[in-house]
Amino acid sequence: MFILYMKLTKNELKVIEQLYHNSRESRNIIAKKCNISRSGLDKMINKLLDKKIIRFKTIVNYTKLGMNYYKILINIQNLKFDKIKIIKIIKKLNIECIFLLDGTWDLEIIIATSKTDILQKEILKIKEKYSDDIESLKIIIISQINYSFPYTLTKTKLIEQTKQNNISLKDSHIKLIETLVEEPLKPLYNLDFMSFKKAKKDINELKNILKFTIDIDYELISLIHKKYFISFEKYKDRLECIRFIKSYNCAVICENIDEFDLDIDMIFKTVIEETEFLDKLKEFHIKELIILKSRFYIE
Repeated sequence: MFILYMKLTKNELKVIEQLYHNSRESRNIIAKKCNISRSGLDKMINKLLDKKIIRFKTIVNYTKLGMNYYKILINIQNLKFDKIKIIKIIKKLNIECIFLLDGTWDLEIIIATSKTDILQKEILKIKEKYSDDIESLKIIIISQINYSFPYTLTKTKLIEQTKQNNISLKDSHIKLIETLVEEPLKPLYNLDFMSFKKAKKDINELKNILKFTIDIDYELISLIHKKYFISFEKYKDRLECIRFIKSYNCAVICENIDEFDLDIDMIFKTVIEETEFLDKLKEFHIKELIILKSRFYIE
C-alpha cells in the first residue's frame, strides 16, 4: 500500500497517490476518486509541478528488452563544483534516474544500456574532463531492480537497442514508447503516427514493459529519503531482509550489486521511525552498512 505523509492538504495527498499509481489516468476519474472538482484537480497538479514536488514520467522496464542496469557513483572533491555539469554531459547516455547524495558519494546515476563499452568510454571522458573536481567514480552492475517504486528513462534509442539484442518489438511499439518517455503526458488522441484506438491497444500489449507514474521530491514535503548500501554475512540474511524491507514504505531495492548485496531507498515520516528501522535492520547480521541522505534530481 502506498502511504505518504506530507505538509499538504488531504486532497493534495489523495491526488499525489492517484498519480503515483497511474499518472495517465483520466483527470475526470482522478477528480471523482478524490472527491474534488476537475478544475480544482488541475490547479493542484499545476501547483505541485510548479513547485517541482512531482514530475510525470513513463517507466520502461528495459530488462525485458535485453538491457542491463548500471549504477554510477561519483564523489566530488571540489565543494563549489556544480553537479549539474556532469548531469548535462551524461544525459547523452540512457539515464534512468539521478539522485543527489550527501555522504560517501555526491551523485548516483542509474543507466540502462546494452553497450557496456560505450558506457565506459563516456564515463572515462567525464573523469578526464573533470579530473580536478572528481575524487572517485565507480560503475556498478545491478542484477535486479524492484520496480515497486518507479524510475524514468529519457532520450532512448529503442530501435538500435532492440535490434542488437534481437528483441521482437513492433515498430509501432517502439515509436509509442519513445514518444511517451519523451512526453509522459502526451494525449493519445494527439499522436500523428497512430490512431487513438491503436495507441490504447498497443499500451495494453506493453503493460509488462510500460508504467506511468511520478517522481516525488520528498525533501520538499518534509519527509526523510535515505539510501542504504548493505552487505550481509549470509545469503539467507539478504533474503529475510528483503521481506522485512518490503513491509516498510520502501522506495526501491537493487539486488546483487558489486561490493554490496542490497541498495535500498527508504522513505520515513520521522527520525524516530528511521531509527527504529535501522535498529531492526541490524538484526540481519550485516557485514557493512553505508547510509546516505538522498534526493531525486527533478528538473
